[in-house]
Amino acid sequence: MREGRSRRRLAAALLALLATTALGQGDSPRTGEEFCAPRTMTIPFEAAKPARWNTWVSVTDLKDNYCNNVAIVELRSRAQKTREGKLLVTFKVTTYTRPGHDKRASVTIEVVSGDETLGSTVIDRVDAEENKNARGSSVLYMPLDKATGQASLDLRVSIEAVDD
Repeated sequence: MREGRSRRRLAAALLALLATTALGQGDSPRTGEEFCAPRTMTIPFEAAKPARWNTWVSVTDLKDNYCNNVAIVELRSRAQKTREGKLLVTFKVTTYTRPGHDKRASVTIEVVSGDETLGSTVIDRVDAEENKNARGSSVLYMPLDKATGQASLDLRVSIEAVDD
């Protein structure tokens, strides 16, 4: 028991030492908003509804969710039925980066129904310069029966940003 406590104290002291030496002079610890694991949001997948096919559907409700000072200010999607019987979904993302450092962002989009993931795509290497908007796009092919055979579909959108 006593040995376990001293190991924990030693580990805590080592972590504190590493944290203070990792910060340069004048640096301050990053807050959860500045440094985060991929920030994930779930939104309804309106473009997958047959009545909305072949039209762009825009979502701007994500702009207050920053990850490492980068936020998605607009996510647009358009679904189209292909001749091969698939659903082609085009995604376009616009990000905004707060003043500070240029970033490289990655946006992962998953089509989900309940706990089941039906398809996913990644908009990779979005060049998110500080104090500017940046854009990227990607496509996703889904079997038509998966898209139309579900009561409701959602998009699980994750953003991850690192210093460039």
